[in-house]
Amino acid sequence: MKPRRPHPTPAWLLTLGLALAPTAFAQQEAPAPTLAEVPEEERLSEEELTEEVVVTATRRPEAIANVPGAVTVVGREQLQAQYKASGQNIADALGKLVPGLALGNQSPSTYGQTLRGRNVLVLIDGVPQSAVRNVSRDLNTLSPEAIERVEVVRGTTAIYGEGASGGIINIITRPTGTGQPRFSTTLETTTAAVQPLGGLGGRLAQTADGAVGPLGFSLTGALERTSAQYDAEGDRIPPNPYGQGGLAESLRYDLSGALTWKLTKEQRMKLTAAHFQGRQDTRFTTDPGVNQLPIFGSKSRVLEGLEISQPEATRNTTLSLTYDHDAVLGSTVRAQLYYRNFLTNFFPSDGRTVATYRAITQSRLETQKGGARLEIGTPILEDLNVLWGLDAAQERTAQPVTVMDPQRYDASGGLAFVPMGERDWVPPMDIGTVAAFGQVEWAARKWLTLRAGVRHERIWLSVDDYVTLIDNPVEGARLRFRSTVFNAGLVVKPLRALSIYSNFSQGYSLPDVGLILRNANRPGASVATLNTAPQQVNMVEAGLRTDFEVVYGSLGAFINSSELGTSSGGLGVEPVRAPERVYGLEATLGARPLASLTLDANFTWLEGILKRDGAWGFLNGYRIPPPQLTLVAAHQTLPTWRNSVVLAVSGSRNRFKAKTAAGTAGFGELPVAPYATVDFASSLEVGKGTATLAVSNLLNQQYYPRVSQMLYSLRNDSYAAARGAVVSLSYTLRY
Repeated sequence: MKPRRPHPTPAWLLTLGLALAPTAFAQQEAPAPTLAEVPEEERLSEEELTEEVVVTATRRPEAIANVPGAVTVVGREQLQAQYKASGQNIADALGKLVPGLALGNQSPSTYGQTLRGRNVLVLIDGVPQSAVRNVSRDLNTLSPEAIERVEVVRGTTAIYGEGASGGIINIITRPTGTGQPRFSTTLETTTAAVQPLGGLGGRLAQTADGAVGPLGFSLTGALERTSAQYDAEGDRIPPNPYGQGGLAESLRYDLSGALTWKLTKEQRMKLTAAHFQGRQDTRFTTDPGVNQLPIFGSKSRVLEGLEISQPEATRNTTLSLTYDHDAVLGSTVRAQLYYRNFLTNFFPSDGRTVATYRAITQSRLETQKGGARLEIGTPILEDLNVLWGLDAAQERTAQPVTVMDPQRYDASGGLAFVPMGERDWVPPMDIGTVAAFGQVEWAARKWLTLRAGVRHERIWLSVDDYVTLIDNPVEGARLRFRSTVFNAGLVVKPLRALSIYSNFSQGYSLPDVGLILRNANRPGASVATLNTAPQQVNMVEAGLRTDFEVVYGSLGAFINSSELGTSSGGLGVEPVRAPERVYGLEATLGARPLASLTLDANFTWLEGILKRDGAWGFLNGYRIPPPQLTLVAAHQTLPTWRNSVVLAVSGSRNRFKAKTAAGTAGFGELPVAPYATVDFASSLEVGKGTATLAVSNLLNQQYYPRVSQMLYSLRNDSYAAARGAVVSLSYTLRY
């Protein structure tokens, strides 16, 4: 079936979203957690708690009202409801709830899901999930039952390293219990509305928490079997829809837990561990025949009979040990040790037409990372506090590939992937970082808070001699980088319900070195002469936050820039290192017109440019999404019955009209057409638990996500439609 490119969104749906935009740029920044929901060691005074939500992504507990920057907190219930309504994907749920964060792409990958047009650093309980070879798998390694809340610092920050050029997403897992053991069991089934039997899947989740004497514990486990996925026309979506991996027909499980030990009134230790494993099990693959047709002449389609020895899979293990002391010579001390072991095996692809690949390959990323953090809070005067400390990390990352037999592949019509041997694609890299930081906060007046900080970072990169995939030898090197970055900001509160902030912040981090190394095919190449230098990002922002009980919201504007930015140039092409500017607006607005009704929305507009050959041009569509608007209505219909509807509108962007018209569009330069989706969730208290009915893409719209419209491979095999309506029915029993 030849697709229309893309299927238009119904006029009434876009009209509704755009008509509401001027008056409802909104999102509830976060419902404040109750005191019982906040771990004891993170609680503030009652006065501070009444101001707004406690945030720890800024490295110390504080109220949002005191932060000179844009912060969003997504609570447990809000995240779980949107997770179900978004089709079982945390990245998709956050894309609709967090201003500045691009919409998700319905896959395990967050490729193209930038925050303020740049990469985001994902933390789980403060443990970085990043690697110097970024493969965008950081947001899909935990079940929602394991998450207490998600804190998002939107924008470059000097207080963290690790590549937080766009901001930080800190996932806080469930706190340990404080009393008798409590349990919950969730049983859920999902199905595609257009193919109820073929799209049938399910998941089982179990939680437990409590305390035994001075020991508190929490435990979460989840097992999920995903089904085949179908678009709104009833056609099966390929298991690797956009060239970035897929969620279809996979078995996933995760197990996470924490143990706290209250040593004394002032001292605590906390051990956390999490393990995730997912493996795709499918007989289907993408039909390479669609690439013989003109671009957009066919949507991606499937072939049955896949032969593969190592299917797509991901494994992630994290461990951390945290020690807190509230009274060390008048200071508070937090020390953390952590370790992460990560492996992901990609779906194989035919790269014989790519000049720097010339082979059918299947790659995998292997990362081991360990590190330590030390944070000390020292009061100097009653209204003057200093936060200072050290960060250190050591990482080893490699991305080898298995080369497949091209004759067997062609003879099978694209079904057989038979290994012939292994090669280095990204050679083993050793990366070390150490940084010292300090930040001063001065509550100069009740209505004025000033903050300033500095961070000095040193980075070591070591790569041995290696040979690229097309047999170009590259000389290894031992490289050293260092930089000092700053931040300064202020918050003015002329009214208790109004805060105005401004902020300047810098970030410093390595680019995606793996992409640079694997495409180093110039004769006589050396790691020392490749452009692996870190990028420094400077950001200026200003905004305001209000909460007048019935009406609340925020408005912010920013610009971030880097003289040595990093933007992908496409398959087999070295990343572009050039000056960049990204600027935008983020707005939220909410209202509580009735005690039982809340209306929230958020709006994001971004634009980005880069300078090449002396001229400024636009950044591609993977970096810069179109304007986005999300509208949320939640109604407590009865004391035991709650309903919510979410409308997400993605606008259009076409900054490369001349190239498109000439048929010479490059990577990410194809136009993006608008689309809109409606999600619905209804929860009813039944007995000792909650029954939930959720439908993602309620109207069964046939549309193509942004990453699909831009054709990752510049071929039809990455032009896949989104999922049609997906129905979820679950019951959670608490006991």
